[in-house]
Amino acid sequence: MGFRDKWRDWILARLKSASISVLVNGSPTKEFSLGRGIRQGDPLSLFLFILAAEGLNILTKAAMGKGCFKVVEIGNDKVVVWHLQYADDTIFIGIGVKKTYEELGSIANNFGCKIGKFPFTYLGIPIGSKMKKLKDWEVVIDKIKSRLSEWKMRTLSFGGRSDSGCKIPWVKWECVISPYGHGGLNFGSLKSKNLALLGKWWWRFKTETNSLWVKIIRSIYGLNGGLGSGGDFSCSYFTGTWGNIILAGGCLDGLGIPFSGSMCKSVPNGASTVFWSEKWLGDSSFRQQFPRLFMLESDKEARVMDRVNVNNITGSATTNFKWLRDPTGRTRSELLALEDLLAGYRFDINNGDEWRWSLDSNGRFSVKQLSTIIDEQLLGCHFSSVGTMRNNLGQKKLEVLAWRVQKKRLPVREELDKRGIDLHSVRNKNDDDDVDLKGGEEEGK
Repeated sequence: MGFRDKWRDWILARLKSASISVLVNGSPTKEFSLGRGIRQGDPLSLFLFILAAEGLNILTKAAMGKGCFKVVEIGNDKVVVWHLQYADDTIFIGIGVKKTYEELGSIANNFGCKIGKFPFTYLGIPIGSKMKKLKDWEVVIDKIKSRLSEWKMRTLSFGGRSDSGCKIPWVKWECVISPYGHGGLNFGSLKSKNLALLGKWWWRFKTETNSLWVKIIRSIYGLNGGLGSGGDFSCSYFTGTWGNIILAGGCLDGLGIPFSGSMCKSVPNGASTVFWSEKWLGDSSFRQQFPRLFMLESDKEARVMDRVNVNNITGSATTNFKWLRDPTGRTRSELLALEDLLAGYRFDINNGDEWRWSLDSNGRFSVKQLSTIIDEQLLGCHFSSVGTMRNNLGQKKLEVLAWRVQKKRLPVREELDKRGIDLHSVRNKNDDDDVDLKGGEEEGK
């Protein structure tokens, strides 16, 4: 990789000079030199790991060049994938495709690994399994249920059933998860968090255009990845995990949140924006606004800068279309309307294109903001007109206590009586602990 001898000697000295001792009953043993590698936690380890990973990448490319290793090509664009890495886990793709069991055994022995098959579990997630095959997802589902169950949250915090018996449900769960401004504790619902996280993949798909996963999705499902499928979010063509991400957009639209059309391009120079398919001028893409013209386009994935010639001084533009045939009739009318739109637009060749999210004032996508918007739609009927009293200087448990006082949801005699609990049989009648929640303790106490 071009590192000089002096630099390599430094690294080698670092590895050879390291020594450690072991604590036995609290006392350190005599120090001894490391036989291999470096000590755990050494900041140099991350740097060396990157070099080793790059060395693996170069060796794999060399094997590909010699025809020793055939890779997988994905989609219409034939995106090449040969291995994936997450930390120190590596998956090689293409080795065992269309090979006999004996051939696989020989390859596995050379790599010092075992033969596996789909589906398998990687980082706790089933790989190669059908999304609707519940048997393979039971382990994941059980973990989610045990850790994220709203019912568990209710039991721990505000009543409900527990192993020790019944508890009093003091506050409706919908009120607990409502935002501060509407009288809740701003927990948010799991449904809103899930939909917001799925929505984030829409934003990432549009902004991370150079990522491998985006290239793969585009190679399979087209330039827009199905996110601009004209509202047909139930199309069976989109399956698996990506299909569920697309369905999330339809679900949000169904809740009255205009999510699928909330992302649009700010286009100063048009270098990275597709002229016809991306929404950058108007309420929809030019493909939707001018369908007849789109059919005549010779390059349907042309960028904006390919179809306009910009005046560097004024920012005005003239069109540079390349048609399969000259537009006539209604198509000619569409062309005149399109040119009128472009005539009023001013470009700036010195600035790049960027995506903006219309549901937030700063134009940047936020999971927290989208989650709040979803909860406002889902929990609107449970919102209170009185906000939650907050004090960021105090502990969270004190804030929760003040919130319960504000809502008169403390286990005092008055509230327990309302719930049919007779304290006279377990306490002296004179030992009254009622509190006037409006003005302090009751008179005479």
